[in-house]
Amino acid sequence: MVTAEGNTTRWYIRDAVATYVFEDPANDKKATSIDELWLSRPAPEETHFTGFLDIGPCMRIQMIRHGNGPLELIVEPIEGQMDSRDRCGDDKSANDAKGSARSIRLEKLQDNATSKPEWPLSITFEMNIENYPFSGSLRGSGGIGVETYDTNASQVPPMLHEGHVTIVGKALATQERFKIMEIPLVLGDEVHLIDREERDIQAACVFYAPAARGMPGFDVSCRARENTIRINRLGARPFEIPPGLWAYLKNDPNFQALLALIGSVLFVLFQYILDRLFSRQTPTS
Repeated sequence: MVTAEGNTTRWYIRDAVATYVFEDPANDKKATSIDELWLSRPAPEETHFTGFLDIGPCMRIQMIRHGNGPLELIVEPIEGQMDSRDRCGDDKSANDAKGSARSIRLEKLQDNATSKPEWPLSITFEMNIENYPFSGSLRGSGGIGVETYDTNASQVPPMLHEGHVTIVGKALATQERFKIMEIPLVLGDEVHLIDREERDIQAACVFYAPAARGMPGFDVSCRARENTIRINRLGARPFEIPPGLWAYLKNDPNFQALLALIGSVLFVLFQYILDRLFSRQTPTS
């Protein structure tokens, strides 16, 4: 996902193997774009890390876990031309090399003391969540189950295992929430929340990586205020699911009560009309 404009996220990470890529001060003044900065970046550094990770706006975040192995967290600036569906496309910090590099801030904890903050250009964490579970929240745009991977790598491709999408509505006359529909997700699905112009919208997500042995993957729950969901499914064309008006009305408890009231009134009225017609046709002695 890509973090939202004007939004920052702080996570506590314990005993992870961190691979840093720092900007080179000698090349910092020469670089005029993210592309040039990445081409001139120094070799990565690897170390153990325990502390706080602050992520600024317009940073690309990937969380990947193969089976029940370690959790891999990748944080890096957006490279090259922004996608037209990315809300961060107009953000100056996404195009300014120094601003993007400053969007990652580290505070390392050692012997109950905090080291001076560091600002790497990008960073990758490998976390053994069996010993230290990892959880947090994130606000941004992007897809669930959408991860790039090397087809030549000797690893199982990361993909969504299972889940469901629940569309919730608000009652017409009250603040009551009700379920409009629920769509089950299957292995390999990719889910995008989009607006009417087919742009990814901002979502608030929480995640948790279970520490119990034998529990693969990690749990993610995202919420957004929009009405269209796109699901990319292997072997099928992408399909969008906007909840229709009838699906909304038939599940609205207030509308159901109104329909029941209207039905009762119509039944009484129909019975009254039949009684009048029957009384007129019945001969009197």
